[in-house]
Amino acid sequence: MKKTILAILCLVFSLYFLTSCSKKDNSTPENQNKAITAKDLEPYYITSIRSNGTKKTLSVIYFTSADGQLNATWDKAGSRRVVPVTVTDNQFAFDEDKDGKYVYTFLLTRDNSGTLSIKEANYKDSTSLNASLDVAMINKVTDAPDFQSDNINPQIFTYTKSSDGDGVYVYFETESRWHIDDKHGSTPLYSYYAVAGGAGWKSEDPASKGQTIGVSVPDYNGNGPVMLIQSTADELESDHIHIAAKL
Repeated sequence: MKKTILAILCLVFSLYFLTSCSKKDNSTPENQNKAITAKDLEPYYITSIRSNGTKKTLSVIYFTSADGQLNATWDKAGSRRVVPVTVTDNQFAFDEDKDGKYVYTFLLTRDNSGTLSIKEANYKDSTSLNASLDVAMINKVTDAPDFQSDNINPQIFTYTKSSDGDGVYVYFETESRWHIDDKHGSTPLYSYYAVAGGAGWKSEDPASKGQTIGVSVPDYNGNGPVMLIQSTADELESDHIHIAAKL
């Protein structure tokens, strides 16, 4: 009887051991230490704020595949660049003009669950000794707060204007239209188009008398979700990056 019980216990233990070993656990040091490849970047977007000592610039880098090649697209208000993605020793570099003058570098890491984060980030501007990268965030596109309208009710983001302390409301209406409402009243509807898989947007509508970019992020300095907005439009402050909260 004792031998039978012992045999059963041994069998149960063996089955448990084999089953445990056969399960794939995404939260392992093995996953964490695996080299990061270009393909790993595809679900993500990188939001950055750079400075040349006098002006801050908001931009977003996102990743798309075309003909088997993963490309990185860099967008800011009024500009766009597209370059092939290469990742070497977990480092991704983006050469803005492909001439070495303006270069972003991001040293990436991943946690036990496989999620990527930025360990180190730098920006080099060979024309400025005061260039710096003030903000660099990497997020999954699927985690970006939605700002596009559900075709029934507009999505509204608001921030306080630094020049006079008044509130500004940015409305995202149906059919890719947006407008601004502040103490001077409401502007006409302007057109916009989505970038970064819907994590951001750009507007180059001549009626707005400027160029605008917005990037939604799930968190910014412990606050979120928010939208970062920079614009040369008349109604916005071109020398500021606005942090707009969702209503």
